[in-house]
Amino acid sequence: MDLSEIETFLTIVNTKSITKTADILFLSQPTVSHRLKSLEKELGFPLIVRKKGFKNVELTSKGSEFVSIAERYISLWKETQVLAQDRDSTLLSIGCTDSLNIALFAGFYRQLETSGCPIDLDIHTHQSSELYSILDRHDIDIGFVYYHLHYKNILSERIYQERLYLVQSDEPVIRKSLIHTDELDPSLELFLNWDANFQIWHDQWLTGYSRPRIIVDTITLLNHVWTDKKAG
Repeated sequence: MDLSEIETFLTIVNTKSITKTADILFLSQPTVSHRLKSLEKELGFPLIVRKKGFKNVELTSKGSEFVSIAERYISLWKETQVLAQDRDSTLLSIGCTDSLNIALFAGFYRQLETSGCPIDLDIHTHQSSELYSILDRHDIDIGFVYYHLHYKNILSERIYQERLYLVQSDEPVIRKSLIHTDELDPSLELFLNWDANFQIWHDQWLTGYSRPRIIVDTITLLNHVWTDKKAG
């Protein structure tokens, strides 16, 4: 199979469009169609359903099954390129959330770089739900996430857990060591969705009936928007 044909097919799968695929790959639409037909001829079965008047591309049943094979083909090709570089080091692709990268792994990455260990790092920063999909496509070797999702081809193991704390500014509205959630003003909340279990607890005890003042999806951003001394 030709690498360009496999890449073209996977782009079609992602865009669901011959036109968009041509734009992304800087090709003409006839070239995209030719690559697809050439791949189908070599495989011996159609990959997409050809219907007139439909803008979105629909995969055949065998086309859907071939997606994972095509992704593994690309992954193996990348590994082959690493071997071709004639280097003694091993490439390790790590997927991680932004907060974990900054708070926990940044120091580890620096130590690994200076230790002389024969490992090259390829670091990907995504949200937990995205990391499962990326790992399932074999685009990374290992991922560190906040919660468990069931994927047929992914093994997950808890390696660390800690308590979560409610944090207020240095000039809080309520000056008490023990605070009930009913005493908190949801209009001042800066909210970071940690995981599904935290969301359930949050909606039950804090602001399930009201909208927080600011909602962010990374701790890094949270540090930058926390400027109001009354916010917490």
